[in-house]
Amino acid sequence: MRPDLKMNIAKPLPQTESTATDTALEFIWSQFKIWDITATRQKQKIFNWQLRVLILIILGSFTALLSDSLIEWGLPSLARVSIIVTTLTVALCSFANNQILTHDGETSWVRARAVAEMFKSEACLYQLKAAPYNSENPEVLLFDRSKSFINTVKDLTPEVVPDDVLTDKPVPIHMTFERYLEERVKGQLSYFQQKAKHYNRLIKKMKNLGLFLGFIGAVMGTISAHGLDQLSIWIAFLNSTTASMTSFHASRKYLQLLTSYRNTAHQLTRLLHGIQQIPAYDSDAQRAFVISCEKVLSAESKTWIGEFSE
Repeated sequence: MRPDLKMNIAKPLPQTESTATDTALEFIWSQFKIWDITATRQKQKIFNWQLRVLILIILGSFTALLSDSLIEWGLPSLARVSIIVTTLTVALCSFANNQILTHDGETSWVRARAVAEMFKSEACLYQLKAAPYNSENPEVLLFDRSKSFINTVKDLTPEVVPDDVLTDKPVPIHMTFERYLEERVKGQLSYFQQKAKHYNRLIKKMKNLGLFLGFIGAVMGTISAHGLDQLSIWIAFLNSTTASMTSFHASRKYLQLLTSYRNTAHQLTRLLHGIQQIPAYDSDAQRAFVISCEKVLSAESKTWIGEFSE
């Protein structure tokens, strides 16, 4: 091990950034970026197909009901086209659900995100020499732990990431405690607060949309009961649409994520309030703070990973 790194172990937390080469840190940060990009792309793929299936289900319900009306209106040719469209939508939905939106596919995304967060957390602990990296050979330990993380996802295929993407935001070799507070803790706190607000707005919009569709269905049902029987099939379409949108909403687990993000933001806020009691020279207390923050972030990751693994 290099003498300069051995000397740093006994020193307080770094107060200035270092530009020395640290191959262990560079390796784990590159792994974080690879799996972060892999998880992000897999999540986007799943979301895109869930949205497509929702649209196809609504379209298929519409064309199925429309075909009956077209026959009644004496338009058999258009009715056949409508039936063909319905058949195609059913086939595409079946393909997506059986080949793309599988439990294994979602689990792969979750595992990729999990290992990416593990790499990032270890990088922070290592840079600030918090346990278990307050030892004689932190570089060796980081390499060993990195390899163990990689083994947990050895059956997954990561995305091919160009070198320029891996090096566009190089990690500082030694992050200062102040920078950790600003970029990691306060940055994550802001992220969770913004995400909680976003999901809260989505939940309200979905609830209002459901109430609106329910109201329209009730109005159409009342009209149909007074002699306009043609509306009955479109009431069925509204019910099918509402059910499909409710299912889509449930698959995104917005309510569970909202609760998790609010809880994590509360815990990080509480930890930040306590930082004022830590003296600037108390390296042990600062390291304990770093460990506490990483435990909170790790618990949050495990929460939503558990939700999406069910």
